[in-house]
Amino acid sequence: GQMRAASTTKILTFQGGYATDLPPMVRDLTFLETAQNVLYSVSGSVPKVGGTLALNGTVLSGAPSIMGMFDFWTAGTGGTFTQYFVAVTSDGRIYNFGNGTTATDITGSVVITANSIPTFVQFNDLLFIFTSAADTPISWAGAGNAAAASGSPPVGRFGFVYNDRLWIGATNADPSRLYYCAAGDPTTWTGGDAGSIYFNRNDGDRLMGGIEHKQRGIVFKGPNKGSLHELSGTSPSTYARTKLVDGLPLQSPNSLGAVGDDVWFASDQGCHSVAATEKFGNFTGAFLTRFLTGFFRTEINRTRLANVWFANYSHKSAALWTFTPSGGSANNLALGLSYIRTNEEGLKPFTWTGRTCQSAAIRINPTTMLRELVFGGNDGFVYRQDTTNYSLNNTTAYN
Repeated sequence: GQMRAASTTKILTFQGGYATDLPPMVRDLTFLETAQNVLYSVSGSVPKVGGTLALNGTVLSGAPSIMGMFDFWTAGTGGTFTQYFVAVTSDGRIYNFGNGTTATDITGSVVITANSIPTFVQFNDLLFIFTSAADTPISWAGAGNAAAASGSPPVGRFGFVYNDRLWIGATNADPSRLYYCAAGDPTTWTGGDAGSIYFNRNDGDRLMGGIEHKQRGIVFKGPNKGSLHELSGTSPSTYARTKLVDGLPLQSPNSLGAVGDDVWFASDQGCHSVAATEKFGNFTGAFLTRFLTGFFRTEINRTRLANVWFANYSHKSAALWTFTPSGGSANNLALGLSYIRTNEEGLKPFTWTGRTCQSAAIRINPTTMLRELVFGGNDGFVYRQDTTNYSLNNTTAYN
C-alpha cells in the first residue's frame, strides 16, 4: 500500500490585532477581523478581558455621569503617603473616595459647569482641577472642601507641570497664551518670576494640552488644524518654543499620556507617538493606528472627541482611549493598543464594547497595589475593569 504523507499543523499568530483598513487576503493571515473584548498576553494568546465591578457600594446622588477621575496621593510632612481618589460628576460635584469605596462630597462652594470635562494636575501636594468650560481653577489639599485656587491663576482649560512650575493654557481671552507661575509656587502668577509665552496666536486653534517629557514640555494645539510644539528652557529668560509639526489637532487634554519613555496622544485622525512625530517630521510617520483610519472616519462619533480619555494600563501593557460610537451619545467604546510584544510583533489594536467609559483613570488598588484601570460610568458608579469575573458588574455577561 501507499505510505500516508505526514500531516502538519500550522499555528497562526495574530500579530496585528484589529485592522479595519487591510484587505481580507492580507488580514486573514495575521490580523483579526475583530479583536473585541480581549487582551493580549506575553505568550501570544488572546484571552478575554475580565469583567467590571463597581468601586462605590452605593450610587452617587442623582446618578450623574463620572466626567473625570484622578488618583491623588500626598506625601505630607510625616513620612506617610495618603491616597485620595477624586471624581468630578456631570452635575458639577466633586467626590473623594479616599482609599475605599465610600464617596464624600467635597464640592463646597466651588462652581463647575454641568457636563463640563475636568482636567487634573498635581503640584506641590495640591490637586488642581480645570474644566472645559473655563471655570475658575479649583484646588484641594486632601482635607475639607475644594476651593478656588489661591493667587488668582489664569482661568484656563488645562494645566501641566514643567520645570517646577504649573503652566496653564486656553483662557478665553488669550487661547494661544501659556502662563507659568513662580518657581515652586502655584499661588504666584505676577512678578518677574512668573510670565507667559504665545504659541502661534490667532491661528484658528487654541492650546489644547501639555505634558513634561524628557526635560522639556510638549505643547499641543487644536481642535481644528493642529500643531505640536516643544517648550524648552530652565528659567523665564531662557524659555522658548519650537514648532515640531502641523496637522495633528489634539481634541482633549485628557487624550494624551506617557507610555514608557514616549508620549502617546489621539487626534481626529488616529493615535500617535511624540517620538515618531519628531523623527519623521510629519503625521504620516507618527501613526500608531495606521491600519485603523477607517475606524476614526466612520466608527466613532466625531462630534464628541472632546470626551476622549486616555489611560496607560501598564499592568497589562496596553494603552486605551475611550470613544463614543458612531450614532451614539455616550462613551461606551474603548480602543486599545497592546504593546506587550512590541519588539517581536508590533502594536496590537483591540476594542472593548458594551461597558460605559465616560472617563478613564488608573487607580492604585490599596489592597493589591496593582495599577488597575477604572472607567467612569453614566449612572453614578465608578467601575473597576478587567476583574476576575466575566460579567459587567456581576449582572450581565458580555460577548
